[in-house]
Amino acid sequence: LTILGSYDQGVLSDSDHGLLAILTFLFAVVAVLVVALNALIAVLSDSYARVQENAVANRRKERTELIVEYLSILPARKRRAIEQKTRYFHALLEADEDGDLLINKDDWEGGL
Repeated sequence: LTILGSYDQGVLSDSDHGLLAILTFLFAVVAVLVVALNALIAVLSDSYARVQENAVANRRKERTELIVEYLSILPARKRRAIEQKTRYFHALLEADEDGDLLINKDDWEGGL
């Protein structure tokens, strides 16, 4: 009941139209609660949308860091052999209009 703040109950009961005062007060409290929850949902939705915008780039960055870490663990002789074999890498993969690879088209990335 923090949203109610401090109020004097006597004002509601002592008014000439007590029932109308109580109903108006309840309507105002519910309206403020709905507006506050709507604002909270809007902020969370905006944050989620911003995170989803960078999801592909973040996924690629994480994958690259894993590859670099894996190669740094390997002995130098084996790493050089891998680097010689994979000097050129060609792949035919499906991409969207922006050129981002479609790893799994069924993955839901948020938003409706």
